Amino acid sequence: MPESILSIDNCLLKFMLLQYNPNMMRNKLLSKSVKFQMIFLILLISMSGYARKFYVSTNGSNNNDGTELSPWKDIAFACNYSKFVLGDTISIGVGTFIETEVCQIPCGINLIGSGTGNTIIKSSKSPVLFLENCQNPSNRQHIAGFSLDGQNKLAGEVGLEVRKVYGIFIHDIVVENFKGNGNGGGINLSYADNCNVYNCTLKNNAGESINECGGNLGVGELNNCNFYNLFIQSDNAYGIKTSITAANVIKNTKFFNIHIEVSPNSCSHWNNIAFELYGIHCQNVKIFNCYMNNVLSLSPFSVHTISNKSVEIYNNHFQIPNSINAYAIEATVDNLNIHNNYFEGGLYPIASWENSPILNNILIHHNVFDNQNGPTGIIHMPGGVTNSSFYNNTVVLRTPIRCFNLKNGSDCIY
Repeated sequence: MPESILSIDNCLLKFMLLQYNPNMMRNKLLSKSVKFQMIFLILLISMSGYARKFYVSTNGSNNNDGTELSPWKDIAFACNYSKFVLGDTISIGVGTFIETEVCQIPCGINLIGSGTGNTIIKSSKSPVLFLENCQNPSNRQHIAGFSLDGQNKLAGEVGLEVRKVYGIFIHDIVVENFKGNGNGGGINLSYADNCNVYNCTLKNNAGESINECGGNLGVGELNNCNFYNLFIQSDNAYGIKTSITAANVIKNTKFFNIHIEVSPNSCSHWNNIAFELYGIHCQNVKIFNCYMNNVLSLSPFSVHTISNKSVEIYNNHFQIPNSINAYAIEATVDNLNIHNNYFEGGLYPIASWENSPILNNILIHHNVFDNQNGPTGIIHMPGGVTNSSFYNNTVVLRTPIRCFNLKNGSDCIY
């Protein structure tokens, strides 16, 4: 029996002995309270195996038993262990691990490194780490504490692929220099419920497929998820990219405290984009406290918001270089609430395509618009809007430009 279980059992046994009182054993019957305590503690002892740790070390061997004194060598080997129980943890030690197989993370098992600067994982396989089909509502597991090294884009396409999961926590990891594809090259997360991704750095993992640009972080089909405290930098293609799924729904999800920097014009298929939600039905999605140096794209026709104010964009800083042909928000969707943002530079802050339909329920208020240089200074929605409001905004015009371009009426300020 592992030492961790023995120590727990011994502590519980000592506690049980302390609770025992011979004076309560009259007629050889225990009181109900003592019986209950003993039954409860026996149950705790039987469940103590749910907190075991298994170890992987660069000095280990796959012939070992995975204990701290006798660790395994390969992470993929550890992931294939057949006697895990829910709540177990694979603890990865300090060093650089060269993997030759994909690590298929079991459901309910935590994969924890010794820190992003201490545990480095390299592999020629793609993805390096893979988790799927863990949709039981009782599932809870953490993936954290290491760096995935794409070896200057000489390794595989994807660092971490996660799909069809419930209760996943991905945090405190660094993913760098994977080739990428049409989805997310650093982390690709889809069909996820109650997920959290935080305290991660994703750098230069975006690639391209035949017809589209990919991103560092791929997202699709999410419910009750949070993405926060992320640093995303891309020398090619997008920061955050939609992974097209069957129903194309993202609902009850927040993106906040995210810093996204992408190259101005590096994707061969389209102008570069910081954050793209393409083909997604957005329901109660919030994007706030973020920095972006390129477009936040809510692409036309394929994106359909359902409930009122189903996409709220607030407290963000959009800093668009005037040297590139870009705008801050590509907003060809209904039911938008855009407020308390700082829009700096670019062609025009909020725009829709020339052939877009009339948009409904667009609220734009309490924003600051500064130093735009396009033909339209603030709102460029040639398809027109209805049931919409523009109020309590601050506009700083540094050159004579038109402020509004709307099919159903223009208010021009020079």
